[in-house]
Amino acid sequence: MLLVFACLPQLPRLFGVFSAPKPTEAPASYPEGIWPLRFSANAFRHTRRFTSLFLLGMILDTLMT
Repeated sequence: MLLVFACLPQLPRLFGVFSAPKPTEAPASYPEGIWPLRFSANAFRHTRRFTSLFLLGMILDTLMT
């Protein structure tokens, strides 16, 4: 289950997005459809990685017992 700590290096990036002031225009690096969902897109990216590692940890823990 300690595998989920592999997400910790990505956490400051997520907090940086949440704490930065919202720009008035879409940055060039964002696709047009994602721009209005800027906060949720970044949160989902972190959650997807965390969930994958959590599931892998659960499977490994089950196989080891």
